[in-house]
Amino acid sequence: MVAIGSCLLIFAGLLAGVATLQRWRRLMKTPEYSDIHCLPRIARDVWIIRLGWAAPIALPLLFLFAWTYVLAQGIGR
Repeated sequence: MVAIGSCLLIFAGLLAGVATLQRWRRLMKTPEYSDIHCLPRIARDVWIIRLGWAAPIALPLLFLFAWTYVLAQGIGR
C-alpha cells in the first residue's frame, strides 16, 4: 500500500510538471507574451502547485506513518 501511494503521489507531481510545460509552451507562442514582463506566473496555477507539492510533502509523511505502524506491530509481539 505504501508503494502504491508513493507511486500515485509521484505520478501527480509528474503530471503537474508536464501540464505546466505544455501550457507555458503554448502561451509563449502567442504574440501577447513577446514582452518579458507579460510572462505567465506559476502563482496563478493553484492546482499545478498543489499537485507539484503532493509528493515532496506527502511521501515523507506516508513513510513515517508506515514505518511507525510496522515498528509498533513488531514491538507488540
